[in-house]
Amino acid sequence: MNHKTSVAALQLNGEALHSSTAKLWPIKIKNCCKRFVTVGVKQTGIVYCMYSQDKCWYLVQCKPRESFRAELHLKNQHYECFHPTYSVKRKFKSSVRSVIQPLFPHYLFVLLNQQDNWSAIRSTRGVNSVVTFNGIPASLDQKVITALKFRCMQMQSIGSEPLFKAGDRVLITEGCFRQIEAIVTAVTGEERVSLLFNLFNREQHVELPVTVLDKAS
Repeated sequence: MNHKTSVAALQLNGEALHSSTAKLWPIKIKNCCKRFVTVGVKQTGIVYCMYSQDKCWYLVQCKPRESFRAELHLKNQHYECFHPTYSVKRKFKSSVRSVIQPLFPHYLFVLLNQQDNWSAIRSTRGVNSVVTFNGIPASLDQKVITALKFRCMQMQSIGSEPLFKAGDRVLITEGCFRQIEAIVTAVTGEERVSLLFNLFNREQHVELPVTVLDKAS
């Protein structure tokens, strides 16, 4: 896949990590490129460098919902990968579980240089293509990767956010209060919350498991 002037915006908590309209500046990078010495660098940290003697991080686009498969098969071929992820809580029929999700759906990063087997990457299960600009593979500045790794570590230390928090409006989906809207007043446990709602013009306080709640529209 050839991204002529832009790459799908990588999103970090809703904010664009890279702008597709960032200005391109020609610069010199020592010990980075053997044959293609003058490269373009966006303010965002994307580096245009076809012939890298040192290893650089390159952006790989994966097939829909197959980034984890792509990561597994790339690592099985001894490629070093960085697949930013975060943990989110998901409600199932009778429980709440933490699920690992990709921070950038459909994308991961692979550490490569010109001696590596690039064709094997493109034919790896789950991989769609190496992202390019005008036919040139796009590598990312190490500072960008370091910042992303630090951010992922921060999110892991914080853990998953609860499904509901105080002040959320919810809809009770099961039991004798089914189809009644309520307000979460407190999170009393990992899978239980306290609720406040009106019934027959009287305020009612109950504590229910989060598995019987949905966010109110």
